[in-house]
Amino acid sequence: MIILRKVPWIRLACLASALPLPVLGAQWSINSGIAPELTYTDNVCLSKDNKQSEAIALVSSNLRVAAKGRRASFDMRASIEVNNLSDSKLEDLGCSASSITNNRQQTLPRLNASANAELLEDWLYVDLLANVDQNQVNPFIPGGGDSLNRTGNTNTFTRASVSPYILRRFEDVATLELRYTQDRETNTADVALADSSLESGILNLRSNEGAAALSWGLQANYSEVEYEETATQGAQTNELASAQLNLGYQLNRYWQINGFYGEEDNDFVSTLDENDGDFWDVGFRWTPNSRTFVDLGTGERFFGSTPRASITHSYRRSSFTADYSRGVINDRDIRTFGGGQPQTGNPVTPLDPITGLPIDSGGNEVSTTTSPIIDERFSLGYAYQFRRGSLRLSASHSEQTRTEDQGEETFQSYSIFVGRDLSRILKFNASLRYSESETNPGAGQSSSLAGDNETIFASLGVTRPINSDIDLSLKYEYVSREADESFNEYDENSVTLTLQVRF
Repeated sequence: MIILRKVPWIRLACLASALPLPVLGAQWSINSGIAPELTYTDNVCLSKDNKQSEAIALVSSNLRVAAKGRRASFDMRASIEVNNLSDSKLEDLGCSASSITNNRQQTLPRLNASANAELLEDWLYVDLLANVDQNQVNPFIPGGGDSLNRTGNTNTFTRASVSPYILRRFEDVATLELRYTQDRETNTADVALADSSLESGILNLRSNEGAAALSWGLQANYSEVEYEETATQGAQTNELASAQLNLGYQLNRYWQINGFYGEEDNDFVSTLDENDGDFWDVGFRWTPNSRTFVDLGTGERFFGSTPRASITHSYRRSSFTADYSRGVINDRDIRTFGGGQPQTGNPVTPLDPITGLPIDSGGNEVSTTTSPIIDERFSLGYAYQFRRGSLRLSASHSEQTRTEDQGEETFQSYSIFVGRDLSRILKFNASLRYSESETNPGAGQSSSLAGDNETIFASLGVTRPINSDIDLSLKYEYVSREADESFNEYDENSVTLTLQVRF
């Protein structure tokens, strides 16, 4: 087994080169663009006492490549942003940086790529994923919410995985899935955030959907996450293993009762009384039509109850999603994917009118730990497309308990985004977001470093097309942050002028 650990771009190139040959005969789509912008801010340091005005220049380039063939597909969005805020320039302005990193980066790469292929017909498949983006190192101090990295609280992560699997259908009786995954994550702020690697395996033998009223499944899961040593913590390995029996009974076209029972055997650092044992779940599914899906249930694991709910509904121009769960997850999955789910541009996610990328609406805040986290999470989203515009609403609430010391953090955010065409040549957009972080330290821990905080983000923008390939945009943003510690508070007003050019 070979893992390329230290050079993320080389690793991503290797994954790209592993793309199966069937894609080479596919239909390709390539789009690119560049967007220079100029921002004026009245508080470049994000400081309560040291307000410094500054003009910031930034240029970003983007590339979209997609291909789809009979037995393979590929989709990649990539961009790179470069600004003129060097570390020395910020120091000259008196902008202090946290002790997390000694070098505030001027460059932010972004990449979201996926590929899949059928290697042997009806037998062997492979999935490839790669993601490069940024997140906050410490969610309780300022900075990390944009690509400017003014306080040194920004981390750029690279995460890549390869997952070959066997998927075989045995006539109308059952389907077998056997999957192996190798996943690697690296961080630029590796003084505080440990690089990590994952190996996992899944064996799932299940009855085919609709074959009979009674459905069944036998499932086994194993995962091992290895965290490397950092300046503040030692190396650590977390192992999660489980086996379970799944059962379901279709009462009629609309109703199904379902549940499972199993045993898990886990090994990780924890102050809980138990880390493993038997678990169960029972619930029901309601699908009154093709537009509505409701799945509710509750169960029990070694850490307590595990209620769950998933609701989706769409109708003509609107869509609604709501999810609630309580489970065990590693911090790397929350930090990079927000609750462990890849960010794929869900229809309820607000999109930036300039870049077309999802606007950060929270959900990936997490404390720094190498032990698993008990995450109780609720999220919802609503999207409505009206005749000349759109509305997006989203909310996220996460209560996280560290298994290593029982320390607790709560993160919540609420956002609204509105876009409207004022005329054929003028588009308007506005957004408002409120976020809040609360901490309750565990045994031997102190909250004096940060403390609770709440932040309001607001923006207003207009976009005017110059021609079919060029847009000119003007945006005003306001940020207000209040915190228990005064050095974590600040207000900022900024105005940004952007020229978007598509090739």
